[in-house]
Amino acid sequence: MYDKLVVPLDGSDAAARALKPAAVLAARYDATVKITAVVSPAFVPSMTKNAQIQAAEAGIDEPNINLVVSTRPPAVQLLNALDAEPTTLLCMATTGRSHLGQVIGSVAEAIIRARTGPFVLVGPKAATPDYNLDGPLLVATDGSAAATEIIPLAAAWSTAYDMAPHVVTVSTPDFAYESARAANAEAAGSLRDLLADGPHPHTPTSSVIEATSPAEAIAGEASRIGASLVAITTHGRTGLARVLLGSVAMDIVHRSPCPILIHRPLRLRT
Repeated sequence: MYDKLVVPLDGSDAAARALKPAAVLAARYDATVKITAVVSPAFVPSMTKNAQIQAAEAGIDEPNINLVVSTRPPAVQLLNALDAEPTTLLCMATTGRSHLGQVIGSVAEAIIRARTGPFVLVGPKAATPDYNLDGPLLVATDGSAAATEIIPLAAAWSTAYDMAPHVVTVSTPDFAYESARAANAEAAGSLRDLLADGPHPHTPTSSVIEATSPAEAIAGEASRIGASLVAITTHGRTGLARVLLGSVAMDIVHRSPCPILIHRPLRLRT
C-alpha cells in the first residue's frame, strides 16, 4: 500500500511513540520505515545514536535514519522530504519535548496544513508498546460532505490491512439523533458497497451515540470495541488552524487509545 513510512523524531520518548505503529503498518507490506529529524550539526551524533536505540525498541532492526542538518524551519525540511517521495505515509506523534521539541508539536500543524494526507497521528493516550492490527477500524462520520470523504479511504485500509470496519456517529444537542442515525446508515451502506467485491468483504457494524462531547464519545467507542485505528477527516470553514487545533479532530487524537488515520479534504488545503 505504501513503500515507505516516514516518522519524524525530535529526540524525545514522546515523539518515538510513533515508531511502533509505523513498524507494524510497514511490516504488512514489507515497507521501509524512514526516521527523519532536522538537527543542528552539534546534535547529529547524539540524535543518530538515540534514533537507533528508539528504533530497536520499536522492533526496527535496520532503521533508515535521515538527519537533515539545517537551520531552516523543520517543517520546511520535512515537507521537502515528503514531497520528494509521494508514495510515503507520514506517521507521527502529536507531542514531543527536547531541544527540537518544536518539530513534534506546532510543526505538525504546518506539515498537515500543507498536505492532504492521509496521515497517521499518534496521540498521548494511544497504547503503542504492544500495538497490532488485530482490532477493528473505527470510522467516524457526522454526515457532512467533508466527513464522508473518509469512507473510500477507510474501505481501502480495511481491505489492505484486513480490519473489520465499525462506523460511529455521535448525536449531540446540535445534531439530532434521527439525523445522526440516517448519516450513520448512509456511511455504513457506502462502506459496505465498496467492500463487497474486495478480498476481505467485511460487513460494517455501526453505532450511534448520544453525547455532548463527540471526541470523548468516539474515543470511548474506540476503547469499547478495541479498535486498532480510528479513521476521521478534518473539515471546517476556515482552514486547518480552526479545524485541527483545539477542534473535535485533534481532541479525538489526544483522547484516543489507538492511532488516528486522518485525511484532510483537498479543498481545504491552504
